[in-house]
Amino acid sequence: MKTPLALAFVVLVACGGSNETSEAGPVGKVTDLRSRITKPEVAARAPADDKAPRQELPVDVHGVKAKVVWRTFEDAGAKYILSAGWEVVTPVKGITLEPLGAMNPVNAGTEAAPVQEEILRVRWHDNTSSSKKFGDLSVKIDASGKASVN
Repeated sequence: MKTPLALAFVVLVACGGSNETSEAGPVGKVTDLRSRITKPEVAARAPADDKAPRQELPVDVHGVKAKVVWRTFEDAGAKYILSAGWEVVTPVKGITLEPLGAMNPVNAGTEAAPVQEEILRVRWHDNTSSSKKFGDLSVKIDASGKASVN
C-alpha cells in the first residue's frame, strides 16, 4: 500500500514538468562543416578550430541568452565555414536547447569569390509544465561573419 506522501510524489512527477535545464556552455557537439569544402587541397590548408577566426551572434532562444559560434577560413578569395555550434550564456530553469545541425549550404558571394552560407537550427524545450512545449529557431550564418535570425 502506498503512503499518501509517496502517492503525492507520483502525482507531482506525473503532472508537473521536469526542471531539466541547459547549463551555460556548449550545447551538444559542434557541427563540423569541413566536408563542404569540395577541393581536398583547400580542405588540407584549413586550420584547426582553435586557430580559425571565431564569429558570434547573440540570440534569445525562448528566454535563454545564447549565441551561435562559428569558425571561418579564407583561401584565395573563397570564404568557408569550418564549424558551427550553439552556446548557452545565461540559462533559464526548465528550458533545454537541442541543436538540429546545419542545412541548405549556398554561395552568398560570387562565382569568383564564393562565401559559404548555412542555416543553423536549434530546438528549445520548455520543461516547466506537464504539456510538451517546444519550438525551433533558425539563424543564417556566412563565412564573412554576417548572421541573422530567420
